Amino acid sequence: MITGVHAIGNEALCVYGKGVDVLQFFGLPYSSPSLLDMQLTHNDYRIESTRIPQTAVWEHRIIGDSDQEVQLTDFISNAGYSFVRRIVSQFPVRFRINICTEYCYIPYAQDITIQAEDLPTYGNREVSSSYRVSIPSGVPFYGTYSSPQGHEYQIITTGAIKPSNRIQAIRGN
Repeated sequence: MITGVHAIGNEALCVYGKGVDVLQFFGLPYSSPSLLDMQLTHNDYRIESTRIPQTAVWEHRIIGDSDQEVQLTDFISNAGYSFVRRIVSQFPVRFRINICTEYCYIPYAQDITIQAEDLPTYGNREVSSSYRVSIPSGVPFYGTYSSPQGHEYQIITTGAIKPSNRIQAIRGN
């Protein structure tokens, strides 16, 4: 049991977080594997997290040395399938997105693909980066259950985000 964990969800997506770190993403179906996590790379900041009352929206503040702040707002889109993190920053912060799988599924890691995509716009915003993470059908998760259709995740950044040109290695939990 991890204390301080919060959840954001709707009928299509569920995201578990702790402060500004995202621990697990679960998409349709909810029995899909949690393949991604997102972590702040420096832990020497003060973090304050609160839920906006009577909503499924979380606001976070990352406070640096000179009282400069980064404000984050997390929610799931009304349309259903998108976790959105809006960042307004007075100083640079770095997050790492990990492609992760449970230890017993490491032999299937080579079947998981990560592909950069050329996606110039998303909605009316210019895209900074786009990656598609795919699990083909037949790859097992949660015991010996094989994924009948496979799963795909898309990671899109917009704005002043400066994405790394590398993806973190697959690791066991």
